[in-house]
Amino acid sequence: MSATKHGPLAAVLFALFLILPATAQAGIPDYLDLELSAGLGGPVGLIGAHYPGGVSTTPFTLIVAGRLGFRKFTPLKLELNAVIPNGFGANLRLDAFRFDRVTVHLPDLGIFWNAFKPVTAARIQRPLDFTLGGGIDVRVWKDLSVGAEWRWFIPNPVTVLPDYDGFAYPAYSEAIRGGQLWLNASYCW
Repeated sequence: MSATKHGPLAAVLFALFLILPATAQAGIPDYLDLELSAGLGGPVGLIGAHYPGGVSTTPFTLIVAGRLGFRKFTPLKLELNAVIPNGFGANLRLDAFRFDRVTVHLPDLGIFWNAFKPVTAARIQRPLDFTLGGGIDVRVWKDLSVGAEWRWFIPNPVTVLPDYDGFAYPAYSEAIRGGQLWLNASYCW
């Protein structure tokens, strides 16, 4: 896929990340929970790993995410994210536990569009991955939080297994061990 095909989607997502904070300053109703997050990380599970075809998981990633929820009605949040330099995703995040300043979100389920290249096991080309993860956030000051998040990018078995057959097993192993651990900071309105 050429980069020009992804230009309109990248522009829309970039505009959303610019518009969300500006909208928040205009005044958000009490029932809305709007959050902007950025994090850095990589696949700590692959340190020292060896595969016959080599490790093809991205060694370092940056995630930028916007989350929208309805705190008075449900613990669910919709997350739109960009994992740089790989692609874009949408997750449904469940804030499972809240203890004063600590929030544990588990599970985070979603899909990831490999717009530029897959995050894990990139030697297997595919358009979409399923994502599964979780994490913890600690409010450190007013509306500012820091946290850690783990996310797996699992190749779609419907498209990968028929095309790659026996070669898919090492790719799935790498995808599981290559889950991304991000340390992040978030601001909530």
